[in-house]
Amino acid sequence: MNVLFPNLLFEETLAGRRIKAQDPLRWTVAELAPAMGLLGRSGDVVVVPPDGVPQDLPECLSHVRYLTTDTPPLYQCLRSDDSVNVIPWGWDAQAREFASRISPQSGPVPSPRSVEMVNGRAFSARFDVIHGDSDLAVFDQRFGYLCESPNEFAAAVSRLQDHGFSQWIAKPPLSNAARNRLIANSTRLNSQQRSWLDKQMKGNGYIYLEPWIVPERECGLQFEIRRNSAETAPDVVFQGMAELINDRWGRYRGSLLLPAPDSFWQPAIDHGLKICRTASQTGYFGPVGIDCMQIRLPDGRCGLRLCNDINGRLTMGRLALVLGNCLGSHEWGGWLHTTGANSSGSADSEGFFSLADPQDVVRRVRVSPRRVSGRLVQTGSQLIVVNSRRAADRMIHGLRGDDPHQK
Repeated sequence: MNVLFPNLLFEETLAGRRIKAQDPLRWTVAELAPAMGLLGRSGDVVVVPPDGVPQDLPECLSHVRYLTTDTPPLYQCLRSDDSVNVIPWGWDAQAREFASRISPQSGPVPSPRSVEMVNGRAFSARFDVIHGDSDLAVFDQRFGYLCESPNEFAAAVSRLQDHGFSQWIAKPPLSNAARNRLIANSTRLNSQQRSWLDKQMKGNGYIYLEPWIVPERECGLQFEIRRNSAETAPDVVFQGMAELINDRWGRYRGSLLLPAPDSFWQPAIDHGLKICRTASQTGYFGPVGIDCMQIRLPDGRCGLRLCNDINGRLTMGRLALVLGNCLGSHEWGGWLHTTGANSSGSADSEGFFSLADPQDVVRRVRVSPRRVSGRLVQTGSQLIVVNSRRAADRMIHGLRGDDPHQK
């Protein structure tokens, strides 16, 4: 039996940030957590918080059981099964404690040090390079800078400006799903921005500075590092890809599923295999999601940024691969996440369906429950299957808020 543990606040926990009980982020996570059931087999269990019980489940999630952490017989029930396999979103302290309570003999988990290292930007910065002409590698063969002091930060911003970039983004050591970051266009910062920068450098030791570029295309590559015996090196397996649908500020809005792998991303896949082999040397094993993007530089040239983010955990892109089984040989699927009163994908969600032209839509698959603990879902998702790449692109532009008629 697989016991799925959707600790979607993994990054916050890893970074030592505490989310208050009334924080809206907790409710968003409770609405998204049931989707982890996509990874389960019939009879598997998804463990949710007491106020996160999904109701009116779609067919694609109805094959698993949803139990709460305060279900009286939960631990006794799961301990009675000798083949319990705990699968968390990511191996943070909460997941480790849960796994030890569920099944003390469930097997090894990656060390805390390896999890923190693989998810840190100091690690991903080593692999953040541009594929293309040799002179496309913008800064000493790296795309961005690790800055440990205000002086290093100021010098890096100046170099970005020298290369023609008008905006930059500073990120903390741990990824936070487009949260807790700083976007600006000079070294002149207001008091709030300066306070953020000082806090990150003093508390975390560095920030990662990179040029702000709206990508042409993005893709999430999914890998698995499979632990073997102590005598043999782990196996690295490429699981698949789903193009990312992010809004203009880089926030995840969905995944685009392709009828066949796109060879355009092959250099990034090869690069990802190398990254995973390096990650395995830290002692990490388990799922790895690597994001890459096609970018356009200020001089007009295009390049493939091979690795702009590494996630040593499960990702929404990994869940999206399961939905790929819903596609025919000449179909594209947009797993779209929306926020609002009609986001649960009910039959009257015209605002949701208008993201795709009705004549292009082959079918729709609801992926979210309609309610969680009695409340209407506000952050929901649906798979919209269309008949062409052009139709898929129009749908993506609609979700981003671009002109829906652009190509």
